[in-house]
Amino acid sequence: MRRGGGLLAAAALLAVTACSAATDDLPPDTASVSAEPSAVIPDDQRFTLDNEAEFPDGLVVEIAGSFAQQAPKTMKGTEASGGQIVLASVRLDNNTAAAYDPAETEVTATYGEGTVAPPVIDPTNELVADFEGAIDVGDEGVAAVGFAIPTSGLAKLTFVVDLHDDTHDPVSFSGKVERAPN
Repeated sequence: MRRGGGLLAAAALLAVTACSAATDDLPPDTASVSAEPSAVIPDDQRFTLDNEAEFPDGLVVEIAGSFAQQAPKTMKGTEASGGQIVLASVRLDNNTAAAYDPAETEVTATYGEGTVAPPVIDPTNELVADFEGAIDVGDEGVAAVGFAIPTSGLAKLTFVVDLHDDTHDPVSFSGKVERAPN
């Protein structure tokens, strides 16, 4: 696994105004957002938010951008965070020898000393944690996810990306998340 410098895709993420974790309504080729982290991450698979994880086969995983904001009124599940949410773009860059299907990908988040961040629920489905099917060689897929995280949790936040396949181990990305500009 190689560490690489990340590309911040904040402009694309800022275009998103809502998010969804209502995975029951999503097509089967969709990433899932979960409240419970599914794996323990070894030290060599822990990255900062400004890095990317590159697997030996060429698959790259990155948190391409993240920010905090007040949740739109349509979102549910933000009561414990005082209506605060963190949105993130998860990018998979396929530099492998074959198309990659991210259908089983799961993204979780924790803050502070390991407090599990619940995914937000957006009944309007304006933001869906979806890679939209297989990623062709040389292409990338981006999923947008959202979690209820109070302002006090922004200084120490960790996203875990678990591809749930037989080739790639889970990776984590940690750091401070800033509030979106008004």
